[in-house]
Amino acid sequence: MAVNCVDGPLFAMSLMYPVAACVASAKAGAGWLSILLILPGLAVGIGMAFLGRTIVYATTGPLMAYLDRQAGWTRTLLDSLLAIPILMMYLVFPYAVSIAGILATGIACHWLICHIV
Repeated sequence: MAVNCVDGPLFAMSLMYPVAACVASAKAGAGWLSILLILPGLAVGIGMAFLGRTIVYATTGPLMAYLDRQAGWTRTLLDSLLAIPILMMYLVFPYAVSIAGILATGIACHWLICHIV
């Protein structure tokens, strides 16, 4: 099964969400609570992977479909220049979504543990 540039990073980085939750609980002084945060962290990671996939394909899908229709000799210089930012967004956006989600998970777990425990 082929994995493209969007699905691969999003689902591979979903394994880092439980790690961020555990590290945040250890830094908050409740390391014993980190075992309870593994499954919710994994659920948030998988949810963010699906959400990020939906966002990336919703933003780049119509533009990539337009460029796909313009293939061959009918492609102009403007179409080629339009493809460069779309490709960069397609390659960078999954990592940006994953890193932002991991940081938000760590901050939320730290805040939750500091205010509840």
